[in-house]
Amino acid sequence: MNKVDFGKRLRKLRLLFKDSQKKLARKLHIDESTLSKYENGLRTPDAVFLAGARNATSVNLNWLISGQGEMFTAYDENLKDRLAVTKELRDHVRAMEKLLQKFHRLY
Repeated sequence: MNKVDFGKRLRKLRLLFKDSQKKLARKLHIDESTLSKYENGLRTPDAVFLAGARNATSVNLNWLISGQGEMFTAYDENLKDRLAVTKELRDHVRAMEKLLQKFHRLY
């Protein structure tokens, strides 16, 4: 496994979910510094980390390790739908925040 390429794919996965290193590290039950080392190609992930990454994100481990295949397996066909719902919810929250700002300006 090329650690640098692995790190780039891991970062791409994290950014897709719009997670900070701190947030993803918490999900994976590892230190933020450990995640940083993985993303920067300074550390080789072990089987426990890979299993945790798979469970937390539904990532295709073959893609994460080698870059081969799809980022997500057919196992989690609903992932794209869940990401779309997450984006839609985020958009609704932003709209509500704007309404609250207008309300506060009026009062």
